[in-house]
This record gives sequence, structure tokens and C-alpha cells, in this order.
Amino acid sequence: MRRTFPFAVAIVAAMVMVLAVMVGVGIGQSITRVGPSVTSHGGTPSDVYSSEIRGRCVSGAVRPPGAGVLPIAVTVGTESNLLVRFTTNLQEVGNQENATLELELLDAEEQVVDRMGQWNVPGGPGSAWVSGSAMWTFANVAPGNYTVRGWVSVGRYDSEGGAIVVTNCALAVFVTPVAA
Repeated sequence: MRRTFPFAVAIVAAMVMVLAVMVGVGIGQSITRVGPSVTSHGGTPSDVYSSEIRGRCVSGAVRPPGAGVLPIAVTVGTESNLLVRFTTNLQEVGNQENATLELELLDAEEQVVDRMGQWNVPGGPGSAWVSGSAMWTFANVAPGNYTVRGWVSVGRYDSEGGAIVVTNCALAVFVTPVAA
């Protein structure tokens, strides 16, 4: 009877060494190129801001043109990316209505510096409750004092306006310095 045990150990050891080299090459990589886009990993978040409201987030119903929700004062110490997440429940979004979530970055004078695109939340039958979330990165924000807020608006497919109730809102802002 011939033993092949040392040969099997040698093969397993060789496979472990190849995997170790492959993993070692990947460590420390901070820039990844995927197709035409480039991503980089900045530093640890220097600040995290968050706020939430359980129950009604806006007194009364939201009607066109909409309403700002959960404004948070944010201080940016060095050029940074701001990752923002806003989530909410919307009540009384009917069949013919469409709710819209947006995120806004305002300067110290409350002027809109940047606004992300619109996330549409379609209505449902009757007095529907729907949940909506929006996430966006405001890139390369200069040092200064800002306000970040969610924006909720409603429209009807038949263009007659509409109204919704905004409840259970949460907004989080992660301030991450831009990688040097």
C-alpha cells in the first residue's frame, strides 16, 4: 500500500500560499477603477449627525410645493463628502398621487447650495401608507456651516394638487473628509 499523504499536504500548502499572496496584494488598495468611474476611500467620518421624529414630522398635511423636513445644522471643518440618508412614512397617498423625496444642502444664509434628484413614491389604493427613503452624497463640500434637510412634496397625476401626511422621519448625515 502506497501512501500519498505527503503529496496531499504539499498541494494544500501550495494552495494556502497562493491564497495568502492574492489576499496580501489586495490589502492597502484604496482606489478601485471599475469601468470609466473611479472611487476612493477617504478617512473615517469626522462627524455624524442624526435626528428623528416619531409621529407627525410636519404639522398638518403637506401640499404643493412641499415642505422641508428635519433640518440638521452641520459643520464641515475641511473639504468633505456628506453622505445623507432620509427615510419617512407617508400617509394618505392616494391612487392618483405621487410623493417625492429630495435632499437639500443649504448654506448659512439658508440658500440652496445643492439638491439631489427626486425619488418618486407612487401612491396606492385609498388612504395608503407608504415608506420612502433617499440616500445621496454631496461631494467635495467646502468648509463652513450648512443645513441638511429632507424635502417632501406631493403631486397628482391629474395635476389638481394633493396632500399627504408625513410621519416617522429620520435623517442622518455622515461628514467624511475627502482623501488627500
